[in-house]
Amino acid sequence: MNKQFSLHIRLVFFSAILFSAADLHAVLIDDYSTGQGRFVSSTIDFAVGGGILGGERDLQVIQGVLSVSVGAGGGVGFIDVSGTEDPSDPELTLMEYIYDGVDGSTTNAQALGPADLTDGGLSDAFLLDIVSIAGEIPIQISINEAGEIARSVSVLVDSAGTLVLPFSIFSAGTADFASTQSIQLLFGDFDGAASVRYDNFRTGSADEVPEPGTMILLASALALIGLYRRG
Repeated sequence: MNKQFSLHIRLVFFSAILFSAADLHAVLIDDYSTGQGRFVSSTIDFAVGGGILGGERDLQVIQGVLSVSVGAGGGVGFIDVSGTEDPSDPELTLMEYIYDGVDGSTTNAQALGPADLTDGGLSDAFLLDIVSIAGEIPIQISINEAGEIARSVSVLVDSAGTLVLPFSIFSAGTADFASTQSIQLLFGDFDGAASVRYDNFRTGSADEVPEPGTMILLASALALIGLYRRG
């Protein structure tokens, strides 16, 4: 890969990773219409209801020295983290959803069906609407299939919009997006104050047409590429 093409990929990826657009094709994973507590300490819990792929959402909260408030309902999930962590003595603070089918427990049963997250080959990315955000939020998505090597991707998010994570950027592994048996959505590890509201966790197309705000970001990226080439 030549240097100019490599720069093009980096600029467009980091400029376009967040945008809002109508879904062309989608497999809904969670619309957060099913409520689930407001947890303020380490906990494990599960919720059964509509708007959840497989019918059940498992939740694990690990609280370190930071204060947390975590929950979902009314079409939005939320995480509020406050406090200060000592960099010389860090403690784990994170929140994880597991979508693994109805098993009446928080154990990862890997019993989604399996689920075809590609919607017959029409979808090629995970999407998550970031409604509001304060601070920098680490997010990781993983897929699992029994007897196969899990695949995952991790990003840092600091802007509202639709987070788009193409399947093609996930780590190498043998788990198949077309026969997934569980999905994990993890927020953290947090090292300081942060807040995020999110909804509509789903799969869709990575090639959706961005709205005007995103077009400005893309135009900026392309302008930088032009300057680089002229230089």
